[in-house]
Amino acid sequence: MSDAIDTATAGLNAAGTQLQVAAINIANAGDTGAPTPIGGSAVAPSLTGTPANASGGQVFNALQAVNTETAGGGVRTQVSQTQSPVDLAQQILSLIQAKTAFQANAKVISTVDQTQKRLLDVRS
Repeated sequence: MSDAIDTATAGLNAAGTQLQVAAINIANAGDTGAPTPIGGSAVAPSLTGTPANASGGQVFNALQAVNTETAGGGVRTQVSQTQSPVDLAQQILSLIQAKTAFQANAKVISTVDQTQKRLLDVRS
């Protein structure tokens, strides 16, 4: 049962990273100049912009969280910067996905906890 908790914990961490990336993207959508940091997160790589106009303004390029499976279960999340500006509709979808992932992984942890309690009750 420990494997299930480890996998669910990895899922919670991945959802948290996805949430942070969406928050950074939303905070910086349409911004020019230096990006606005969110908290003390080390999630974002160095943030740069691309020239938006002849006056030398910079447009924030969206960050992207990519999940990959790990051996034995769970996921690893890597954050990279895309070459496109922030799409707010995509960021809202990302927030909804993160919320659903939190709920699903929290339910796994809750179910494992209930199962362990029942096993202890049977043994006593």
